[in-house]
Amino acid sequence: MTKEVLIILNRGGWGDGGLERAREERGVLEGISQVLVSQGFKCQVQVFDRLRSLAFGKHAKAIWDLLHGYKQASYNLAQEIQATLKAFPARCIVLVGYSLGAILNISVMKRLPNDSRLYSIQVGAPFFVRSPAQERILQLQRKNDVFASGPLLPFLVVLFRACIVVAANIGTFQGRSILDVWHIKGHDYVWEDPAVRVPIEQFLRSHFP
Repeated sequence: MTKEVLIILNRGGWGDGGLERAREERGVLEGISQVLVSQGFKCQVQVFDRLRSLAFGKHAKAIWDLLHGYKQASYNLAQEIQATLKAFPARCIVLVGYSLGAILNISVMKRLPNDSRLYSIQVGAPFFVRSPAQERILQLQRKNDVFASGPLLPFLVVLFRACIVVAANIGTFQGRSILDVWHIKGHDYVWEDPAVRVPIEQFLRSHFP
């Protein structure tokens, strides 16, 4: 049984930057690492920057890729994952996708459905994206999170209100993600919440005994 785990974070929002900008996701990442370490695994954590490989007009290209289910970003990440697993036969990879980043998780898992050393934890994935049903996938979605559970009309209402908030705070982003500024109710998934922590702990202990 492998005793090395690489945790790859797919952030919400634009999905750029390193761990220092992963404010919303940091608690969940630390919790996942603690569980794996307690199970006797060595852990490394890195962030996949969805804007890294894009040149001029990167935000417009990122939106286009998002509308196509992160086809390009998932291809790039899948290539990196396959290279890593080939180079390190004793290593597993756990993808952690938060909000829009969960879409990238889903796309990668569809590309690599048979890789037994690849796992996915999808937190607050948008309701309009369907995840494949696999035992190596954990999907967390709150019923009171309209971004994750829908339906469409309440989501559009919240989105409209959120855009007003963004417009009013356009000069105060300071590295924060769009969804952080939006303050979408129910879309905050923190490790201290048993509804978040317990399913993740059970998932990890089941697959990494």
